[in-house]
Amino acid sequence: MSFVRFRAVLLVLCTAAVSRAQPTCTQCHRAIAETYARTGMGRSFQAVRGAANSPEFDGKVVHHEASGQYFVPSKREGKLYLRRYEKRRDGSIVNDLEKQVDYLFGSGNHARSYLSRTAAGKLVEMPLTWYSENGGHWV
Repeated sequence: MSFVRFRAVLLVLCTAAVSRAQPTCTQCHRAIAETYARTGMGRSFQAVRGAANSPEFDGKVVHHEASGQYFVPSKREGKLYLRRYEKRRDGSIVNDLEKQVDYLFGSGNHARSYLSRTAAGKLVEMPLTWYSENGGHWV
Protein backbone atom coordinates (compact mmCIF):
# COMPACT_ATOMS: atom_id res chain seq x y z
CA MET A 1 0.00 0.00 0.00
CA SER A 2 1.39 3.41 -0.91
CA PHE A 3 2.20 5.86 1.88
CA VAL A 4 -0.48 8.31 0.68
CA ARG A 5 -3.12 5.56 0.62
CA PHE A 6 -1.96 4.31 4.04
CA ARG A 7 -2.30 7.80 5.54
CA ALA A 8 -5.79 8.20 4.05
CA VAL A 9 -6.95 4.85 5.44
CA LEU A 10 -5.42 5.61 8.84
CA LEU A 11 -7.16 9.00 8.95
CA VAL A 12 -10.52 7.44 8.12
CA LEU A 13 -10.11 4.69 10.73
CA CYS A 14 -9.07 7.18 13.43
CA THR A 15 -11.97 9.47 12.56
CA ALA A 16 -14.39 6.52 12.75
CA ALA A 17 -13.02 5.49 16.14
CA VAL A 18 -13.37 9.03 17.52
CA SER A 19 -16.88 9.45 16.13
CA ARG A 20 -18.07 6.33 17.98
CA ALA A 21 -17.10 7.94 21.27
CA GLN A 22 -18.68 11.32 20.50
CA PRO A 23 -21.96 12.50 18.96
CA THR A 24 -21.99 12.21 15.18
CA CYS A 25 -22.81 14.95 12.69
CA THR A 26 -26.05 13.17 11.75
CA GLN A 27 -27.57 13.86 15.15
CA CYS A 28 -27.89 17.56 14.37
CA HIS A 29 -27.39 17.70 10.60
CA ARG A 30 -29.20 14.64 9.24
CA ALA A 31 -30.10 16.08 5.81
CA ILE A 32 -26.55 17.27 5.16
CA ALA A 33 -25.05 13.95 6.29
CA GLU A 34 -27.46 11.96 4.09
CA THR A 35 -26.62 14.12 1.06
CA TYR A 36 -22.87 13.79 1.74
CA ALA A 37 -23.21 10.00 2.03
CA ARG A 38 -24.36 9.93 -1.61
CA THR A 39 -21.21 11.69 -2.88
CA GLY A 40 -18.04 9.91 -4.02
CA MET A 41 -16.11 11.23 -1.02
CA GLY A 42 -18.86 10.15 1.36
CA ARG A 43 -18.62 6.61 -0.02
CA SER A 44 -14.81 6.50 -0.09
CA PHE A 45 -14.40 4.18 2.90
CA GLN A 46 -16.87 1.77 4.41
CA ALA A 47 -17.14 -1.45 6.31
CA VAL A 48 -18.75 -4.24 4.32
CA ARG A 49 -22.34 -4.56 5.59
CA GLY A 50 -23.89 -6.65 2.89
CA ALA A 51 -22.89 -7.36 -0.64
CA ALA A 52 -25.79 -5.78 -2.52
CA ASN A 53 -23.78 -2.71 -3.56
CA SER A 54 -20.81 -4.70 -4.93
CA PRO A 55 -21.95 -6.29 -8.20
CA GLU A 56 -18.30 -6.80 -9.21
CA PHE A 57 -18.17 -9.75 -6.78
CA ASP A 58 -19.92 -11.97 -9.31
CA GLY A 59 -17.93 -15.20 -8.89
CA LYS A 60 -16.26 -14.91 -12.31
CA VAL A 61 -12.63 -16.01 -12.45
CA VAL A 62 -10.08 -13.26 -13.13
CA HIS A 63 -6.74 -14.44 -14.54
CA HIS A 64 -3.73 -12.19 -13.98
CA GLU A 65 -1.40 -13.33 -16.75
CA ALA A 66 1.73 -11.56 -15.51
CA SER A 67 1.71 -13.42 -12.18
CA GLY A 68 -0.08 -16.57 -13.31
CA GLN A 69 -2.54 -16.13 -10.47
CA TYR A 70 -6.30 -16.55 -10.60
CA PHE A 71 -8.76 -14.57 -8.49
CA VAL A 72 -12.41 -15.22 -7.73
CA PRO A 73 -14.36 -12.31 -6.17
CA SER A 74 -17.59 -13.77 -4.76
CA LYS A 75 -20.51 -13.21 -2.38
CA ARG A 76 -21.88 -15.62 0.20
CA GLU A 77 -24.49 -14.95 2.86
CA GLY A 78 -24.16 -11.17 2.52
CA LYS A 79 -20.35 -11.21 2.77
CA LEU A 80 -17.68 -10.55 0.16
CA TYR A 81 -14.73 -12.90 -0.39
CA LEU A 82 -11.64 -12.89 -2.56
CA ARG A 83 -10.00 -16.20 -3.43
CA ARG A 84 -6.53 -16.41 -4.97
CA TYR A 85 -4.89 -19.52 -6.43
CA GLU A 86 -2.39 -20.76 -8.97
CA LYS A 87 -2.49 -23.72 -11.33
CA ARG A 88 0.18 -26.28 -12.07
CA ARG A 89 0.82 -27.37 -15.65
CA ASP A 90 -1.47 -30.36 -15.10
CA GLY A 91 -4.30 -27.99 -14.09
CA SER A 92 -4.28 -28.85 -10.38
CA ILE A 93 -4.78 -25.93 -8.00
CA VAL A 94 -2.03 -24.84 -5.59
CA ASN A 95 -1.44 -21.89 -3.25
CA ASP A 96 -5.18 -21.56 -2.70
CA LEU A 97 -6.23 -18.85 -0.24
CA GLU A 98 -9.57 -17.13 0.40
CA LYS A 99 -10.13 -14.11 2.64
CA GLN A 100 -13.21 -12.17 3.61
CA VAL A 101 -13.37 -8.53 2.51
CA ASP A 102 -13.91 -6.35 5.58
CA TYR A 103 -13.61 -2.83 4.15
CA LEU A 104 -13.96 -1.06 0.82
CA PHE A 105 -12.06 2.08 -0.06
CA GLY A 106 -12.72 4.22 -3.06
CA SER A 107 -16.21 5.33 -4.02
CA GLY A 108 -16.57 3.05 -7.01
CA ASN A 109 -17.09 6.07 -9.26
CA HIS A 110 -13.64 5.35 -10.71
CA ALA A 111 -12.12 2.56 -8.64
CA ARG A 112 -12.53 0.58 -5.46
CA SER A 113 -9.98 -1.43 -3.49
CA TYR A 114 -10.50 -3.86 -0.64
CA LEU A 115 -9.09 -4.58 2.80
CA SER A 116 -9.13 -7.69 4.93
CA ARG A 117 -8.51 -7.81 8.68
CA THR A 118 -6.01 -10.42 9.87
CA ALA A 119 -6.44 -12.53 13.01
CA ALA A 120 -4.03 -10.10 14.71
CA GLY A 121 -6.31 -7.17 13.78
CA LYS A 122 -4.09 -5.69 11.06
CA LEU A 123 -5.55 -4.46 7.79
CA VAL A 124 -4.14 -5.90 4.58
CA GLU A 125 -4.88 -4.47 1.15
CA MET A 126 -6.15 -7.20 -1.15
CA PRO A 127 -4.37 -7.73 -4.49
CA LEU A 128 -7.19 -6.67 -6.85
CA THR A 129 -8.76 -3.29 -7.58
CA TRP A 130 -12.03 -2.76 -9.45
CA TYR A 131 -12.02 0.00 -12.07
CA SER A 132 -15.48 1.10 -13.22
CA GLU A 133 -14.44 2.63 -16.57
CA ASN A 134 -15.54 0.92 -19.80
CA GLY A 135 -18.10 -1.29 -18.08
CA GLY A 136 -15.76 -2.24 -15.23
CA HIS A 137 -12.75 -4.49 -14.92
CA TRP A 138 -10.35 -5.93 -12.36
CA VAL A 139 -6.64 -5.09 -12.18
